[in-house]
Amino acid sequence: MRNVARRTWRYFSDFVDEKTSWLPPDNYQVSYQNQLAMRTSPTNIGLYLASVLGAHDFGYVSVDQVVQKLLQTMETIEKLERHEGHLLNWYDIRTLAPLKPRYVSAVDSGNLLASLWTMD
Repeated sequence: MRNVARRTWRYFSDFVDEKTSWLPPDNYQVSYQNQLAMRTSPTNIGLYLASVLGAHDFGYVSVDQVVQKLLQTMETIEKLERHEGHLLNWYDIRTLAPLKPRYVSAVDSGNLLASLWTMD
């Protein structure tokens, strides 16, 4: 379990930074391209938020780092365009512009909500 936790956290610690607007990239393509998919979704954001707390529980980050990382991401989330208060399903993490087609996903919104709930 520790190995999976460390590998999961390594993805986020390597790729969530100012270049990604403090949002997690959707994936990293190893085959053919060796590049990040510079988009994110509410599910990705929620998983990142929960992973920050998990990283603390495993001793990978300090409380101060948890606060800093969560604040940076929450400040970015506040800037994202929404539909009737809901985050849209995909955003470009460089520009924060919504990607087409623009829609709200009940599944992704629920995943984000579940992750936020774990932070309570």
